[in-house]
Amino acid sequence: MEAEVHARLYASQLDPIASSTCLKALEKAEYIIEQPGKDPYWTKFGSASLAAYKGVCFRHLHKPEDAQAVLLEALTSINKDVPGGQATTLVDLGSAYAQQGKIEEACTSATQALEIITKQNKSVNTLQRVHDLRLELEPWASTSYVRNLDEQIMITHLHIAPPSLGKNV
Repeated sequence: MEAEVHARLYASQLDPIASSTCLKALEKAEYIIEQPGKDPYWTKFGSASLAAYKGVCFRHLHKPEDAQAVLLEALTSINKDVPGGQATTLVDLGSAYAQQGKIEEACTSATQALEIITKQNKSVNTLQRVHDLRLELEPWASTSYVRNLDEQIMITHLHIAPPSLGKNV
C-alpha cells in the first residue's frame, strides 16, 4: 500500500523521488513475502497480492507494459474463490492496456470484470473502477469496442440495482 501511495504521488506530480520510493517499497514487500514463517498479522498478503499492487503501481508510474506483465501473472495466481480480486485485477489490466492504446484488450478485460461483478460479487466499488477505466477510454468512444463496453456497463447496473418498478421497498 505504501508503494501505491508513492505511485499515485508520482502520477499526480511527476515526482521522481516518489517513483523511486515506490519501487523501493515494492522491493521491500517482495523481500518480506519471500521470508519463511508465519503471517503475524494474518494479512494474507502473498505473491498474488504483491503482483496486483505492482501492476497498479506500474500503471501509475506510466509503465503499462510492466503493469500488464505483473497483472497477467496476478490473474493466474489469484484465488478463483475470491472473485473480487479477479475483477479488480482485470480492471487494472484494462487500464494498462488503455495506456498502451490496446483498446480491444482494454474493453475485453473490463467486460470480463463486469461479468464477475454481475454473476458473483455485485461489487459497486469494482463497478466504479470500471467507470474510471471507461473515462480513460473516452478518446475511443466511437469504436465498437467502447460502445459495446458502454452497453455492458448499463446491463451490469441493471443486475446490481434493478429498477424497483414503482414498488416501495
